[in-house]
Amino acid sequence: MSKKKKQGFNQQQGDYYHAQATVPVPVPEVVNMDVTAVISDEELFARMNQLETDRSKVIDHNFDPYLWEVELAYLRREAQIRRQRREAHEVYLSENAAFLAEASFFVELGEENYDKNLVN
Repeated sequence: MSKKKKQGFNQQQGDYYHAQATVPVPVPEVVNMDVTAVISDEELFARMNQLETDRSKVIDHNFDPYLWEVELAYLRREAQIRRQRREAHEVYLSENAAFLAEASFFVELGEENYDKNLVN
């Protein structure tokens, strides 16, 4: 009588294995951070939502979600950087509103008038 291996914990080897186990979703594509930095906000958030959905499926099927979590961490960091940059820009605009309004007025006059008005 031959012994057959069963799916589950192998006491002799001390590890857990799956017989012909397959991940329920494709492994996430590793995207270069230079590419991530230039994609649109819509594409960034769509990719994050897809990875979160896939990560949930992976967890539901008892697989390790590490690869999905790593990609999500990079995308979340990019979203955080963009949010901070946007907030800093809004602060800059509000603090320099008078100067920017004056500068745009001089741009309408032309560059030659801008230099004369700075001297006066």
